[in-house]
Amino acid sequence: MIYLIKSIKFFILFFAIFIGNGLLAQGPTFGDDSSNWARNGECDDPRFEGSGMASYLIDSDRFSDATDCEALFKLGLVRLIEEKEIKFGDD
Repeated sequence: MIYLIKSIKFFILFFAIFIGNGLLAQGPTFGDDSSNWARNGECDDPRFEGSGMASYLIDSDRFSDATDCEALFKLGLVRLIEEKEIKFGDD
């Protein structure tokens, strides 16, 4: 029984350390630079919002402007939009 309690404490401590250091936390997937507007200093991926965004966004640029969006994300000028509802699409 004591061994089980020690194992549980170790398990909790192990995950607390990794979560606290952000080692288990993952940022967004940025994709690649296949957009025509990649590497222009503005984030063209419509999954993001913020002051570093391009003024005109198209859905085909999702995951297609990695360099700009990642750099602006790290500077805090864009953030990933949280989708709170399920989009089922249409028939």
